[in-house]
Amino acid sequence: MRPPPPFRLLAITPPSGAVDLEVVDRWVAAGAATAAVGLAVLLREPGARLAALVDPRGRLGPLAARCRERGIGLLVSLGADELPAIAEAAGAHGLVGAQLRGDPSLAQLTDLAARAPGLIRGRSCHGAPQTGDALVDYTCLAPIFPPQTSQRGVDKIAVGLDPLLAWRAAGARIFALGGITPARAGASVAAGAFGIAGIGLFFGDPRRVEEDVATVASALARSPDDVRPLPR
Repeated sequence: MRPPPPFRLLAITPPSGAVDLEVVDRWVAAGAATAAVGLAVLLREPGARLAALVDPRGRLGPLAARCRERGIGLLVSLGADELPAIAEAAGAHGLVGAQLRGDPSLAQLTDLAARAPGLIRGRSCHGAPQTGDALVDYTCLAPIFPPQTSQRGVDKIAVGLDPLLAWRAAGARIFALGGITPARAGASVAAGAFGIAGIGLFFGDPRRVEEDVATVASALARSPDDVRPLPR
């Protein structure tokens, strides 16, 4: 397995609307960006192309700039058809990684590895374990619990902790996503999650964000950061 990424918290940008930049300072105040835990931001917007996600003049441009100022790494969510552009985009906009959407195939993961050898590589998956762990640094599994951030016309069914346990038993490095609250973060970590990903957890009311992120960061700091297959 590849070395673990230098973060165990992954803040995923809201699907729409303006982003309050104050939350970035709240993450830092909560201790999320320390070496003991580590924090990164995944630039993502349903339907948005790579060029729009990294555009400094776009919706996420101010957030990306603030994260760079605070030393918080940026990753981008993209489809397999955009992989030919990832190396150039990463170099131009200081990205540290890329996450493939939509349960990517083994062939698509192989393409990601070939085109982004120096980047942190992730994938978005749902349900039962899939092949390809050796080609990525992490798998973002969702939704574990009912999502708190809704999208019009999208009905997501929570998979629960059993699939997380199955992925963990296979030795995968999992970021748990979907309906993660401070209380549920502990259950996810106990089930074998390497890290916690979220939208509402990181981009809600800044005052509540600081407290909630501090609680989750503390839970992660107390848990092992290596991932090995569970005994059978």
